[in-house]
Amino acid sequence: MTKLSIIVPCYNSEETLGAAVESVFQQDPVVSFDVTLVDDASTDGTYGRMRELAAKHPNIRLFRHTTNQGGGATRNTAVAQSDGDIIFCLDSDDVLGPDFLKNITRFWLKKRCDGVGISRSIKFKQRDTKDVAYVTDFADPGKQVRFESLLDGSFCSLTSTFLMTRRAFECVGGYPTTHAFDTQGMAFRFLGNGLVAYTCPDTLYFHRVDFKDSYYIREQKADRLNWNWFHVLDEFLYLFTHEMRHRILESDLFAVPGKPAPPDLFGMLCQSRDIYVRNYRQLIRLGRDGVARRFRGADDGFWQYWLGGYEGLAGNHKKALDHYVRAVRLGFNYRIIYHRILSSSLHLAGNSSSTDAALEELLMYARPFPASRLPHSERLFRALMRSSLLRGPVLAAKRVYKRLHRPES
Repeated sequence: MTKLSIIVPCYNSEETLGAAVESVFQQDPVVSFDVTLVDDASTDGTYGRMRELAAKHPNIRLFRHTTNQGGGATRNTAVAQSDGDIIFCLDSDDVLGPDFLKNITRFWLKKRCDGVGISRSIKFKQRDTKDVAYVTDFADPGKQVRFESLLDGSFCSLTSTFLMTRRAFECVGGYPTTHAFDTQGMAFRFLGNGLVAYTCPDTLYFHRVDFKDSYYIREQKADRLNWNWFHVLDEFLYLFTHEMRHRILESDLFAVPGKPAPPDLFGMLCQSRDIYVRNYRQLIRLGRDGVARRFRGADDGFWQYWLGGYEGLAGNHKKALDHYVRAVRLGFNYRIIYHRILSSSLHLAGNSSSTDAALEELLMYARPFPASRLPHSERLFRALMRSSLLRGPVLAAKRVYKRLHRPES
């Protein structure tokens, strides 16, 4: 018999978790199911609310992270602690629509595919599902989800939460954990590895908005959208043309003081044409593992860089570092590779410092001494020299000062 595992990642969701879980138990799916709740080290009363719900409903399992690990890791923990043949992720501030589980499980039993996306997402304000902010209708209900829909302006149903088989989850390596776009990353992993999904008609899913900042809003406010999208795209960089690879690798991932805001990386791709290599469908059928086997010995800087990322995600940091070094020797000179070399080196050394912290520490070694230790006169001189108007007079005054204080022979 088929069993459905509903996983619910929870973080500071004390006020919304009850509505999310109760929307599950108002359903009548055509298969047996259970619910797995994982608290990602919340700082409010989320875990207490989880215990109340588990006492009310016997087929709820509870787990808890001792440290905050992010959405992708929390979803992966929930899947690891569940045992259903098929999996659906319900976010802890969302609500299932009427007959959602019945329609999506019945559709999957008919198709027996790797995954099933939803057809409509209703964004509701605050606490009232009838107070609708806007509605997203996903592309082609009843039809197979196209890989191209990820970037061609269509509303790809897999960029929202979707149902998948456990085999498919294991095939793609679970949700990404190295960036905050774990949902978008899962959609790329799923379709980029040649798995098959359909969009299920008559599936309404309610997304809560205007309550607390979503992860996307938090990343946007922190100026990390390009950073997250880069990591999503980097896993499948081999599917893009040489020009598109260059534009992705050259992109500024953060705003730089004194420079214009970097162009939107995701928007750039969506507005471009002919972004994929000619044989991209063949590469999708191969999947990332098959592509890695085929190009492992390639005498090309790009492929050695990509293979380094492939091994790094698998935790093989020595192999990753070897590929990165070889890529540099072959002329691969994009900024990201030096970040990756440092990251792999830290992992190999067992150093728990983040790459950012390590870079700040290395800067201390690159300077003779910290600027704050300079004499006050020298700090003042450097500050004045930054002004184009004052630079000339300051240099002239410095020459006069040196003459007046020149030691006698």
